[in-house]
Amino acid sequence: MFDLEKAPLMRASLIRLESDIYMFFLSLHHIICDGWSLEVIISEVIKIYNALTLEKESELPVLNIQYKDYAVWLNDILPQEKYKLSEQYWKQQFMGELPVLNIPSFKIRPLHQTHNGNNITHQFSKDFLEKLKGFSVKQDVTLFMTLMTGINSLLHVYTGQNDIIIGIPIAGREHPDLENQIGLYLNTLAIRTVFEKNISFLKLLKKQKEILLGAYEHQNYPFDELVSKLNLKRDSSRSALFDVLVVLQNQSQLNNLGNEELVNLEVSNYKVPRKSSQFDISFTFVETTVLELNIEYNTDIYDASLIERMFFHFEKILIESITNPESTVQNIQYLKDEEKRKLLVDFNATQVIYPREKTIVDLFEEQVAENPDNIALLFQEKVFTYADLNKKVNQLAFYLRENYAIQSNDFVGIKLERSEKMIIAILGVLKSGAAYIPIDVNYPEQRIDYIEKNSNSKLVIDASELERFLQNSENYSKNNLQKIHTPNDLAYVIYTSGSTGNPKGVMIENSSLTNYLIWAKDYYLTNDLTNTNFGLFTSLSFDLTVTSLFLPLISGGCLQIAEPTSNLIEIFQNYLESDISCIKLTPAHISALEGLGLRSDKIELAIVGGEELRKEHIEILKSINPAIRIINEYGPTETTVGCTIYEVTSTEEPILIGRPIANTSIYIVDEFNNIQTEGITGEICIGGSGLARGYLNREDLTSEKFVSNPFQEGKKNVQNR
Repeated sequence: MFDLEKAPLMRASLIRLESDIYMFFLSLHHIICDGWSLEVIISEVIKIYNALTLEKESELPVLNIQYKDYAVWLNDILPQEKYKLSEQYWKQQFMGELPVLNIPSFKIRPLHQTHNGNNITHQFSKDFLEKLKGFSVKQDVTLFMTLMTGINSLLHVYTGQNDIIIGIPIAGREHPDLENQIGLYLNTLAIRTVFEKNISFLKLLKKQKEILLGAYEHQNYPFDELVSKLNLKRDSSRSALFDVLVVLQNQSQLNNLGNEELVNLEVSNYKVPRKSSQFDISFTFVETTVLELNIEYNTDIYDASLIERMFFHFEKILIESITNPESTVQNIQYLKDEEKRKLLVDFNATQVIYPREKTIVDLFEEQVAENPDNIALLFQEKVFTYADLNKKVNQLAFYLRENYAIQSNDFVGIKLERSEKMIIAILGVLKSGAAYIPIDVNYPEQRIDYIEKNSNSKLVIDASELERFLQNSENYSKNNLQKIHTPNDLAYVIYTSGSTGNPKGVMIENSSLTNYLIWAKDYYLTNDLTNTNFGLFTSLSFDLTVTSLFLPLISGGCLQIAEPTSNLIEIFQNYLESDISCIKLTPAHISALEGLGLRSDKIELAIVGGEELRKEHIEILKSINPAIRIINEYGPTETTVGCTIYEVTSTEEPILIGRPIANTSIYIVDEFNNIQTEGITGEICIGGSGLARGYLNREDLTSEKFVSNPFQEGKKNVQNR
């Protein structure tokens, strides 16, 4: 620490480590010294030491001016026309909305900027440096211009941002008389680069050259003055204007400083660990006979694993680019082969054998055979064993076939209040061979009309239709039906909200539903659960409910249906007082529980989906039962309920969407479908057995969203932005 009001702002020490080994320590405040000045100091110390040792006069260069002269000159140019032109230039550079660079990270950025840091150094091969220098000469640019273009390309592929601001230091010693001066002549330039669509590396390099030359022309305009003139809205978690710095050090190659060595002494660097970081990330290149890169990074924001991968990614981008300079930056393949294999193969090693030939009807009937006397369904005072429920469902299925000539892939709407009748209707439709379409009775009439007309359902089972069946139910067989549907036929269609106003019907096949249910039964319903009972309190029009609806019925458990007229608080109070062990709910449901003081050790499993799960939700669930098992399940309707899961064990850990479930593949890609490395955000593409058939009567949208899998020939992905 230095007191800026007390001179000198430097300290020098010679520390004896052994009888003939010493450490020379020099510490200076940055306000009186920059990197160039350090080289001047070291050079002059060597000259003076050698002169004293050899009993000669030290021949130091005569200084024509002092730092105070420079300070006077700097103040004199403020009112000059050139200074005003520079101010105008920099204001022009930063017109409009200014970008904030968001390099993805697993960590949450602190609310207030910190400077805790670390650094990693990598040395590139001599051949790599020679290729870069040769390419730079050929393109009539400096090595630094090529390196800057490479860093910008790296940040672009990491972030997907087309507008990037990077800081660079400038020596500020344009006049020859300043070359041997000691002082802070350094200025910082903010370099803004805008990527055009499908820009080639060569065009980007030429653009970078133009931007840098313009910045050099106006390099004397103080950075602090620019920040003040721009009236930036300051973010306490970030530096002003930019968070990434790029430096190329070549002070040791300065001609006038000489390369004199100490007489009769062997000297080596004493590495002092640096555990701070001025910016989010600083790229410092050092050019000698090879090219060295030191990356200093803020450890409160970034992990070492990402920084370590940056070295190879940067090198790969430049090698690819100088080999094919006309190739577009967006299509540069920067990943290692082993990285690709990990992302494409290892992360997606989810293949398991499951009874694809079976449908939900088969899975339910197996439980009827194994547990006929178990309670399957409970609503108010009405209790149905598996045998009872199966008989009533069979009667409805026969009724539908006989009266409506049901065939596979026919649609049957279900528009009923939440009750045991709704469950009978769903299973009856499935056993008949048709696909059910849930229609919430509480939907606006306009939405209900749209779903009924758009789906062209053969019938809609509402209260009156169900009453007609019940009056004649004894006329129909209670035996299981001969199946007319296959795994590739539809099980249900759920209409989700459409961005254009009208909902879109997502078509889910039997095999997709079976894949999810078999996986969920094995993963969720472990042997240590007291029971596999679920409560049903959410709308059937959301596929979140599929878990609660079917899992108990394929595992010998009980499905307990909540009163349709009950408010959410009453439902949860009754839920926790029952003997139900499992619950499927949304974060919004969890938030409704806050402050109610509910406690129950009977709830052992909470499956959460539909919205972002946050720390406060985990705390609420843990307050109900500290031992509760919490699973974050993610998945759009187009992938059959859920496609990734993450088990949350602590309120302190980050909450992720996790890994893919059985027979599911997940890829994170950029807007050009290039696979992204670990830790880098992008668009999620989902493939596998859970993929929907598409959108009902929306071939255009199906073609847009359900695209060919670029990583698996003959397969498809659904893209979820």
